[in-house]
Amino acid sequence: MIARETIDEVRQRANLLEVAARYTTLHRAGREYRGLSPFAEEKTPSFYVNPEKNVFTCFSTQESGDLFAFVQKMENLGFQEAVESLAERFGVEIRYEQGGPSRGEVSLRRQLFEIHGQAAEFFASSFRSPAGESMRRYWAESRGFSAELAESLRIGRAPQDGEALAAFLRKKGFGDRELEASGLFYERRQPQAPLRCRFRGRLMIPIRDVQERVIAFTARATEETPEDDPSREAKYINSPETPLFRKGSVVFGLERARGAVRGGRRFLLVEGQLDVLRCWENGLEEAVALQGTASGEEQFRLLQRYGNGVDVLLDGDEAGGRAAFRMIPTALRLGLDLRLAALPTGTDPDDWVRREGPEGLRAVRGQALGPIAFALQRLAPRPGDLGVQERAAVLAEVFPLLAEVASAVAREDYLEEVAAYLRVDPGALRQDFRRAGSGRPAAPRGAAAPQRAPEGSALVLTENEEVLLFFALRDAELRPVLADVIDFDWLTNEKVAAKLLRRALAETREGVFSGSEQFHRECEEEEERRLVAQLLRPAEGPAEPALVADQALRELVRRFASAEISSLVHEMNGLEADHPGLRELQARRRQLRHLMDQPPRLSVL
Repeated sequence: MIARETIDEVRQRANLLEVAARYTTLHRAGREYRGLSPFAEEKTPSFYVNPEKNVFTCFSTQESGDLFAFVQKMENLGFQEAVESLAERFGVEIRYEQGGPSRGEVSLRRQLFEIHGQAAEFFASSFRSPAGESMRRYWAESRGFSAELAESLRIGRAPQDGEALAAFLRKKGFGDRELEASGLFYERRQPQAPLRCRFRGRLMIPIRDVQERVIAFTARATEETPEDDPSREAKYINSPETPLFRKGSVVFGLERARGAVRGGRRFLLVEGQLDVLRCWENGLEEAVALQGTASGEEQFRLLQRYGNGVDVLLDGDEAGGRAAFRMIPTALRLGLDLRLAALPTGTDPDDWVRREGPEGLRAVRGQALGPIAFALQRLAPRPGDLGVQERAAVLAEVFPLLAEVASAVAREDYLEEVAAYLRVDPGALRQDFRRAGSGRPAAPRGAAAPQRAPEGSALVLTENEEVLLFFALRDAELRPVLADVIDFDWLTNEKVAAKLLRRALAETREGVFSGSEQFHRECEEEEERRLVAQLLRPAEGPAEPALVADQALRELVRRFASAEISSLVHEMNGLEADHPGLRELQARRRQLRHLMDQPPRLSVL
């Protein structure tokens, strides 16, 4: 445990007013300071900080507490992590109770933060060194970025020597256990084999959390990337998921952009990290990018917490359109104020800003549409030419989106928008919408029927991911089979069960799954702990576990393939018959249809 005198020193040194000002603008109101709540959206300030007592009160959410409670709430940390974070920020040396952990026994998370900070400095030093001249030339001449931006962001260079980073970190006092858990090195086949860095001859871009701590890296291939590098053909590679880095809950650039959107400004969401850097260098500091290919609820909730809305700037290609249709349902479900705009075909924000400047990008951004208007324009660019069947096909795609809208008032507004665009009677449209699903999302095609847990348990498993997680945690024979068969791309559901299933399968693949009880102890969020505890409740298993798991797996695959086919159809409908990319999309659709018709089976059957 952290010593009481350390906690008291942090409380004395750290100023809640200074900490809270990172999240909301505060103005003096008598002896206190007042501002908009950082915990909720509001127009009238209800958040108060008393600098004398170092406490806060939020009347809109009924939250109140001291400095540590505020950081725990804002950063989703435990008490000890909040103390460690504030101690680091305000220069307080952490001391532990007598008999407590030594430096080598401090929480693994804290050591991983230190490792990533040291690794970032190692890569940045290599970038600045004489050996980094070629990388600096690539940064400045090929990419067109300034030396000042590289210095401020600690842009780095990974040396071609794959063992150099491990040697550097060992000199800093880190052991192999911590280095192996960092994700910076390939898994060793034999205990005595050298630790080899995942990144060689690449441009290194640090990924930071909202507290500005380095938690991972994105690495861009360059001419320095060695021929024998296993990932040489990949233009970009990212750190794998670790205790610090979960792609579905990280927004690249949020630590900087959240300050730029104070006062009612909107985030600018672009596709890649270098797109973000280009925007920053041109004065658009509200730019961010999602980590990973999916737009998850956690990422959107983060943007919702810190900003007033999100403008999405899509790449001008088919992939940009697919990305948009993946974002829209989540945004509608959360009530996120989302607007979407597409760049001209064949361009991305990096290209466009370099060619047209920031004003050119602002002009495209000014044409952004709301989610339903954007979907309608993609599905039916010429609404006046639609026949009866074509209009019905468009509505079949739009109605599921409308069913995701949480607010009845907003849904009515959207229905009016759809009726006006398609030139149909609003009353008739409402009737068709109610007939299509009574205003509620229909179950996805191929959704698994609810599975009752084994006899003696009241738990009902309503999702394929829950069923598969149940077996991954409880069945030592099925666990490696599931890890071998399941493709993570199929796990598009962003609910808790899907996230835990991804983690359990990843640990199994990497040979680090240390048992269900330990898996439960390592859950960081209350909802995760609650679900795992329910699944581990003592009960008899089903008579034929492999058959139950196989059914859930097949339905999971069918749901994924069906959604992907729907997205491809959107894309193909917007292309001319002679478009060069049409054949590739048709081939992908055939593959997905085959996957739907013949989903994989578990080998234990």
